[in-house]
Amino acid sequence: MCEPNECATAKVLTDQELLTLALVQLQFTPSFGISAIQRNLQLSYGNAFRIADRGLTLGLLTRPYESYLLSLTDKGRRLAQQHSG
Repeated sequence: MCEPNECATAKVLTDQELLTLALVQLQFTPSFGISAIQRNLQLSYGNAFRIADRGLTLGLLTRPYESYLLSLTDKGRRLAQQHSG
């Protein structure tokens, strides 16, 4: 929980910003589940699922083996590299 002053000034990230942050944090992980997005971004599972779904829709993430696991596409990797640093 944050202090009242911190909560008032905390920035709310958009879904696109959260997706980009997830790509940057997980770019070196060969495959990962929604729980990894949840842990890395400290989101609820539902919000992490929404971010993953957006990544799939935009072609930044893929489900390579038709399983629950995700991985970055080449497009996702390029975006992650642009925002790393």
